[in-house]
Amino acid sequence: MTSFPSSVWDGDSSSRDSNEGKQSSPDYRDWTRIVAEVSAMQQHILGHDHDRIGNVSIYTGLTVDESGNAALHKSRFVFDNAVIIITDAGAAGAHGKIKLYTFTDDHAEIFSSHLNLNLKAGLGGIANNAVLDIGVGSSEVSTANEILSLTEQDILPKIDVTLTGGTKQVMSGNVTPVDFDDKDEVFLNVAVENASCSANDTLTVSGTFTIVWSNTH
Repeated sequence: MTSFPSSVWDGDSSSRDSNEGKQSSPDYRDWTRIVAEVSAMQQHILGHDHDRIGNVSIYTGLTVDESGNAALHKSRFVFDNAVIIITDAGAAGAHGKIKLYTFTDDHAEIFSSHLNLNLKAGLGGIANNAVLDIGVGSSEVSTANEILSLTEQDILPKIDVTLTGGTKQVMSGNVTPVDFDDKDEVFLNVAVENASCSANDTLTVSGTFTIVWSNTH
């Protein structure tokens, strides 16, 4: 019989009672209890894996560096000329996304995020002076609107971008915690306004996106 995990073991065994204040050398009964309590603690830890990380998506030009401990994680996504396919949707603008990450369960809290990217439009339909939104959300971008909104940018709010010569560096951060109950995916989303895109194209991104988060389950 063990105390842990229902309570903290007070050192009692079948040969001693801490309430009576007895002091004596330990015998085999004490060692047996110590082994049982250590085993109970290890089994509890194995059954509650708070050090789990998520699963990074397989995408050309995307890697992730993970660090942290059982309480707090840092996931740093690195983009090395990753190509986002931009699909023209007529009056609704043009849209593209990269699925970055899937959490191991649906109980996570994102404490902060930071984006630092260089953008480069392709040679297709995106204008060199295009106006677009880029953000990070818990759902992929909808093709029904030329502006990111709601869960399309609930992790890192959208950045309003105007390209210069088809390129732009963007940087932004968010320190407002995001409760990820009943959500488990992370998307980098792009929405190009209708007047700025005339056909399908690509947007190449290089740089980093970082989140600091914790399992809360």
